[in-house]
Amino acid sequence: MYKNNFEMFREVDTFQKAKVMTGMYTVLLCDDDAVFLEELRVHVNDIFSKRDDRAKVYSFTEMEGIGESTLVQCDIAILDIDFTGKRYNGIDIARRLRAARNDAVIIFLTNYIEYAPEGYEVRAFRYLLKSEMAQKIERYLEQAIEHLGAESESIRFQISGEIIDIPIKSILYIESQLHKINVFIQLPNTKKMGFYTFNNSIGQLEEDLSAKGFLRIHKSYLVNMAHIQRYTCHQAELDNGMTLKASAAKYAEQKERYLLWKGEIING
Repeated sequence: MYKNNFEMFREVDTFQKAKVMTGMYTVLLCDDDAVFLEELRVHVNDIFSKRDDRAKVYSFTEMEGIGESTLVQCDIAILDIDFTGKRYNGIDIARRLRAARNDAVIIFLTNYIEYAPEGYEVRAFRYLLKSEMAQKIERYLEQAIEHLGAESESIRFQISGEIIDIPIKSILYIESQLHKINVFIQLPNTKKMGFYTFNNSIGQLEEDLSAKGFLRIHKSYLVNMAHIQRYTCHQAELDNGMTLKASAAKYAEQKERYLLWKGEIING
């Protein structure tokens, strides 16, 4: 029944189920240009209307107006990086959001292709040039909504006769060690890690999980791209501070896959 000891399925917790059933999302927009902000708000509302989804859209021209209750509810945030004459920028707003709602999707707006490297720290989902906003905002919002749905997706493993469901978002990486597979997970509400061990082939896991956001950075490691902070030809740094060895041989190909997944380059 369980091919190679696991199967994919979609599990929806109570909070996400409410969102799926009602089609309601909370969207935060922040830009110090009031004219551009209004144009963005209209585009976002139109996109959700076309999807037959409902969205609460909150617009702000300054960080001081954003209350904690708005941050806690936020599913998707579209934030300007640069605020003229302010002591803060979009990264600072994103830090506040991450503290209140760790799973929110963050899209940064910018006038320049050279965006702030601090975006890694707050796990930026996409970067959007303001000059391309009208052309790309719909695709980026669709990807953000798809990502929110994937946050509730799980893998079902059968280990020693016991069936265990593991949310994909909690999986940091999968390691092949001799003939064993170790699945390392981030334990909830802690910085500690746990792991499950079973027999399988990392090649088979790569085939089945690559479409779910997993990247083979080394012959021994299959990594959840959602947890990659930095990726070089020698190593991948995860958002929990761990570093894993990476293979230089296929780095160019795998880095392109990673950038495509992040939306920083467009295939074709």
